Amino acid sequence: ANNKIIGNSIDENSEVYIRLALGNKIGESFSNSYEEESLERSIKKALMVAQNAMPNKYYNGFSKEIIKCENSQYSNDIAELSQVEKSELLKGLFNSALHDDLKIAGCFNTQKSDTYYVNSLGINNSYNGTQCLLNLITIGEHLSGYSNYFDWNLKDLNIDKIYNESAEKCKIKDTPKEIPLGKYDVILAPHALALVLHWLSMISFSSQSFEERMSFLYDNYNNKVAGSNITIYDDGFDTNGLVCPFDYEGTKKKKVYFLKNGISKDFVFDSESGKRNGKESTGHRAIDVDYPSDRSASPQNLFFES
Repeated sequence: ANNKIIGNSIDENSEVYIRLALGNKIGESFSNSYEEESLERSIKKALMVAQNAMPNKYYNGFSKEIIKCENSQYSNDIAELSQVEKSELLKGLFNSALHDDLKIAGCFNTQKSDTYYVNSLGINNSYNGTQCLLNLITIGEHLSGYSNYFDWNLKDLNIDKIYNESAEKCKIKDTPKEIPLGKYDVILAPHALALVLHWLSMISFSSQSFEERMSFLYDNYNNKVAGSNITIYDDGFDTNGLVCPFDYEGTKKKKVYFLKNGISKDFVFDSESGKRNGKESTGHRAIDVDYPSDRSASPQNLFFES
């Protein structure tokens, strides 16, 4: 923030989600450690929950599917990037901001992750990946700008391009003007559209939005609800995004169209929400360890075509 690096740290974290079934009585627990003692404690907690749980008639058993992903998105450049090297990459941003008398803020995060799904049926699926996220906010006298980079490697990271995109509005000399209330045609930047789509996916494409009938797609299957140039879908295997081959139930991700050429299509489901509604799981079980009661299946690899 304010043209300075105020935090430059390395963090290691583990998340273990345990799901235990006694018949159709389910217990769940979480751990942030792979230590044997911690895992034993979490398993005992899940067992205690299962013993006291009500039978779940929508429980569909554990996954028996072996899943292999041929499209690895793992970059040694990211996995081995040091804190000093990250600072060096950002040097051009600071030099450009000082030259243009602008302030910059944001974050530069790199991550390597190993994801495993194992169960007592002998299934052992895994996926390794890397991520690089650069968010940049540029602040001028009257205006501010934004840009970002999000990918699994560094080869397409162009610091100058990101800075110029973010700083473009800040270099406009005119001060902002108030306009009357009314309807206006606007052009959204890709970053702004991405935020709108993320919000839309939560309220319109998730299993919760289907079950609570709050989606504009509900009762509109195969009806025209948008322009013919609008297609929105979720695909965990599309390498134009970050690949995510299976969900928290070990189910293989399916490609799901929400809108296809403006025509309303489907929703995403996990095994339980699917069984409640006569649907198959699309491989979108989502778990938030900060909000463990939230069990809605949700899109995670959105694509927009126009």
